[in-house]
Amino acid sequence: MKTLNKIRLAMVDDHQIIIDGITALLKEDNTLAIVVTANSAEAMLELLHKNEVDILLTDVVMDG
Repeated sequence: MKTLNKIRLAMVDDHQIIIDGITALLKEDNTLAIVVTANSAEAMLELLHKNEVDILLTDVVMDG
Protein backbone atom coordinates (compact mmCIF):
# COMPACT_ATOMS: atom_id res chain seq x y z
CA MET A 1 0.00 0.00 0.00
CA LYS A 2 1.36 3.41 -0.98
CA THR A 3 1.79 5.97 1.80
CA LEU A 4 0.60 9.45 0.86
CA ASN A 5 1.97 12.65 2.35
CA LYS A 6 -0.57 14.64 4.28
CA ILE A 7 -1.65 18.05 3.01
CA ARG A 8 -0.26 20.65 5.43
CA LEU A 9 -2.90 23.23 6.36
CA ALA A 10 -2.62 26.60 8.10
CA MET A 11 -5.66 28.52 9.36
CA VAL A 12 -6.02 32.16 10.33
CA ASP A 13 -9.19 33.73 11.72
CA ASP A 14 -9.75 36.42 14.32
CA HIS A 15 -12.47 34.28 15.95
CA GLN A 16 -11.00 31.31 17.83
CA ILE A 17 -14.37 29.52 17.78
CA ILE A 18 -14.14 29.32 13.97
CA ILE A 19 -10.64 27.82 14.13
CA ASP A 20 -11.82 25.35 16.79
CA GLY A 21 -14.88 24.35 14.75
CA ILE A 22 -12.98 23.81 11.51
CA THR A 23 -10.28 21.91 13.39
CA ALA A 24 -12.92 19.63 14.90
CA LEU A 25 -14.38 18.96 11.45
CA LEU A 26 -11.03 18.30 9.77
CA LYS A 27 -9.28 16.28 12.48
CA GLU A 28 -10.90 13.05 11.26
CA ASP A 29 -9.50 13.53 7.73
CA ASN A 30 -6.36 11.42 7.48
CA THR A 31 -5.18 13.32 4.39
CA LEU A 32 -4.82 16.65 6.23
CA ALA A 33 -2.45 17.88 8.93
CA ILE A 34 -3.24 21.20 10.61
CA VAL A 35 0.26 22.61 11.01
CA VAL A 36 -0.40 26.07 12.48
CA THR A 37 -3.27 28.34 13.46
CA ALA A 38 -3.30 32.04 14.28
CA ASN A 39 -5.74 34.77 15.24
CA SER A 40 -4.17 37.57 13.18
CA ALA A 41 -2.52 38.04 9.81
CA GLU A 42 0.64 39.32 11.50
CA ALA A 43 0.94 36.21 13.67
CA MET A 44 0.30 33.97 10.66
CA LEU A 45 3.03 35.67 8.62
CA GLU A 46 5.53 34.91 11.39
CA LEU A 47 4.41 31.29 11.53
CA LEU A 48 4.57 30.88 7.76
CA HIS A 49 8.24 31.89 7.80
CA LYS A 50 8.92 29.00 10.20
CA ASN A 51 6.57 26.29 8.86
CA GLU A 52 5.94 24.71 5.48
CA VAL A 53 2.28 24.57 4.48
CA ASP A 54 0.42 23.58 1.34
CA ILE A 55 -2.86 25.42 1.97
CA LEU A 56 -3.66 28.60 3.88
CA LEU A 57 -7.29 28.85 4.97
CA THR A 58 -7.98 32.47 5.86
CA ASP A 59 -10.77 34.76 6.94
CA VAL A 60 -11.01 37.55 4.37
CA VAL A 61 -12.40 40.12 6.83
CA MET A 62 -10.39 40.46 10.03
CA ASP A 63 -9.92 43.34 12.45
CA GLY A 64 -6.58 45.08 12.18
